[in-house]
Amino acid sequence: DFFKAVVDHKDDYLDLEEDYRDIHEFFSNQMPSWQQLQQALRHFEKNKQALGSDEFAKKALSELHHISTLESPYGLLNKIADLVRTVESVNERLLSEKRSHAVEQIDDKIKQLEAEIKNSGIATAELSNKLLRPLQLLKTDIEVETSLSTIYMLQTQTAVERFDEALYELESEVQAEIQRQAKAAQLAQSKAESVTNTATTSSPVTSTPAASPVQPVTAVVPPKPVVEVDVASIYSKSSSSVYLETEESVDQFVDALKAELKKIVSDKK
Repeated sequence: DFFKAVVDHKDDYLDLEEDYRDIHEFFSNQMPSWQQLQQALRHFEKNKQALGSDEFAKKALSELHHISTLESPYGLLNKIADLVRTVESVNERLLSEKRSHAVEQIDDKIKQLEAEIKNSGIATAELSNKLLRPLQLLKTDIEVETSLSTIYMLQTQTAVERFDEALYELESEVQAEIQRQAKAAQLAQSKAESVTNTATTSSPVTSTPAASPVQPVTAVVPPKPVVEVDVASIYSKSSSSVYLETEESVDQFVDALKAELKKIVSDKK
């Protein structure tokens, strides 16, 4: 009966043996490829939208997703490495371009901040390092960030926040220096008046000795506040159309923007 049952179910046992070979091969040799697939899909998910704009990356990523959903993907696992390399090359190119642009934007803010520090009249190496360091660290964060959307957030929102914080701190330092100089001048004036009064009382006939001159103080200039211009609002006021479709509409928008900028400058903001 046993042998008869084996013969009767020969095809089932052969299928089972084939499945066993596939499973054995998978756990023995193909597990790293499967793990690479899962890691790659998680890695590329954060930049999925941008990768979809490239035909080669889009096609390769689609194949990777397809393989990951198969019940028996064993025969396709040997394609994973090449597919991952295809997507990764595009992903790295996109990241490199985005990082380069982001670093340029932050470098511009660093130059602006350096100019404000220099013009403040209280510039020192210690103060410069203290105020510039947060923006410089932001560049380091961008160089290792693998999400395009996060890089954009770092170069815009985070960079603006750190720039504004540095300006606020610089203004606080300037105000502190102004107060220090005012107190020093007041103290020097009090000492000069005291010397004059003492000399007049003790020797009324003797000419009054000249008071010690007040030491000159460094000109201190508070940084100008940053004013954000709502370009979208200006455009909506200057045009009823969603798009700039004519030269006349372009001129109207430019004139409106120019007028707003001049108003800000005239208000000394």
